[in-house]
Amino acid sequence: MTLYPDVLARAQKEIDEVVGRERMPNFDDEGSLPYINALIKEVLRWRPVLPLSTTHLAFFELELIHFMRRFAEEMRAGTTVLENVWAMAHDPEYFPDPDEFRPERYLDGDGKLSDSKTDTNAQKYFAFGFGRRLCAGKHLADQTVFIDIASFIWAFSVQKATDEKGLPITPSRDAIINDGVVV
Repeated sequence: MTLYPDVLARAQKEIDEVVGRERMPNFDDEGSLPYINALIKEVLRWRPVLPLSTTHLAFFELELIHFMRRFAEEMRAGTTVLENVWAMAHDPEYFPDPDEFRPERYLDGDGKLSDSKTDTNAQKYFAFGFGRRLCAGKHLADQTVFIDIASFIWAFSVQKATDEKGLPITPSRDAIINDGVVV
């Protein structure tokens, strides 16, 4: 969040307006916090926890559709399939400027979430799989991540660390890929 203080400020403003300072966010607030939800989706798209999914086995021959068509026309039975979540989440055809962190890409013109809660293709994030391979615990995970992030943003002020001279340290965007904390 230190790389994007404007995003953090907007998220804090939304929480302050909806929740206030008298209580912590709760699950009932989720529908009233579209920017927080968009921020979470963008984090999961921008830096997916599992850039490559778990392997699957094609039981029968099938034609590839949608954006995968550019790689091959058909898949034979017995083929091991490994979805490249990173590539899908960074495809400029579906995510213009994919390396930019922009939660707004998940909001419509009215500032509401622009996706469907039931259609994984419309959700435009693949952190919990998609289609028939969608994680059975996706809804629990979504709720857990929402309450954790909303509570964190509500409770804390995030600032850049400082060096021995007191100057702010700006983290490298590339270092985030290899280093960091997973909570």
